[in-house]
Amino acid sequence: MGDEMRDDLAIIISNEERGSMAAQLGAAHYSYRFAEGKFRDILTELADVRYAKYPYAYASKEYVYQDLELESEKLIHLAFRSPENLRVLKGLYNICAVAWEFDVMHDTDWRGQNPIKKQTRMLGLFDEIWATSTYTQSVLSSHGLKNVQLIPAPVDDVWENPDDFELNDLGGVQFYPVNMNVGTNDMLYSHGLLSKEPKGIPEVVRKANKSNSIYLTILNPFDMRKNLLAMLCGFEAFAKEHPDATLLVKLSVPKADSRVEQSQAIVHSLRISLGEAFSMKSKNIFFIFGYLSDDEMSSLHAVSDFYLAPAVAEGQNLPLIEAMTAGTIGVATRNTAMLDYIDTDNSVVINTKRLPAAMLDLATREARKYHEIDIASSYDIYLALKQTAKLSSEQREAMGKKGKARCKALYAPSVIKEKVSARLSSIVGKVAAS
Repeated sequence: MGDEMRDDLAIIISNEERGSMAAQLGAAHYSYRFAEGKFRDILTELADVRYAKYPYAYASKEYVYQDLELESEKLIHLAFRSPENLRVLKGLYNICAVAWEFDVMHDTDWRGQNPIKKQTRMLGLFDEIWATSTYTQSVLSSHGLKNVQLIPAPVDDVWENPDDFELNDLGGVQFYPVNMNVGTNDMLYSHGLLSKEPKGIPEVVRKANKSNSIYLTILNPFDMRKNLLAMLCGFEAFAKEHPDATLLVKLSVPKADSRVEQSQAIVHSLRISLGEAFSMKSKNIFFIFGYLSDDEMSSLHAVSDFYLAPAVAEGQNLPLIEAMTAGTIGVATRNTAMLDYIDTDNSVVINTKRLPAAMLDLATREARKYHEIDIASSYDIYLALKQTAKLSSEQREAMGKKGKARCKALYAPSVIKEKVSARLSSIVGKVAAS
């Protein structure tokens, strides 16, 4: 097939609900939308790309041709959905792109359960599975799933020239200093954090920029995998010894119609991730809410010196890869997907301990099984941060270059395009046109 576009091939994409990305931030499964967006440019260069919002509505391949105004193209269905939301398109070659970051899956039948909850059943309906990491690939294969290919989402180097961006480009961004007292009363919870709208770039952030000690993390506060509570506590302990250091926490929170509703969404998300008994007042940790423009995100990455990612599990961890592709040094756990690209040469590795997964919304709910995770404590995070402070400028430069090279070798669009093109070439001979 090569890398040229085929006029006789159409790829039908089904994904999680389409719409404004800003409105979906923090919503369940929104990361599948991000993954689909990463693939879109590659796919449109290789085939005619169409969207099927409701794949279950097509009773046969003929309905697909009619509804999407296709003629004689060979059709491939590519789904970017969580397992319980997957649906095949009848008569087509069906592929699903999957990120799964735990070593257990729901693979047993329970009396009275909805069959869509059995993950291996839903994934097994597809002719081919694209796994985002070698860890995901091995877990899916170990559960008896066939034809699991390693096709991670591509990551573009959109910060090729970091000197084009500077801290002042973030003048329109609101930096909320962490000032919280979590209780059962929402007003008490939000009084310190959200009572005032901050203006301008805080002086402590400017000092951190001058001392090359800005740490960044981007996460969905509903996502317990990110280990936010331990991250905040570990960084605050580090900041007591290094007062010029600053942690910027970009939170992905669904956009609301009013400030009151937005505050309520923030309160709710943080209460889930931090619990009902959390109190912190920090001069060195700032939350950034809402949707940032591409230029603002580029500036945020360009001014950051380290990317902090103490996750307990990841399907790929696109924000970390994007940061490392920009030359930012990762300070990360080395487990699940990160085994592909994090090592002691290109990152500061956070130590972990294998423990029972006593956290909400991990695999226990989906898989209905006991499982364990590799988790970093606040002290583990603190120790890793202390290592970053000891790095010389030469060590920082070398580590950043190695991380960038590693991520480009694995996730550059040209690399993933070659993988996708090879898979389509292998598949297209099996697909009959109308």
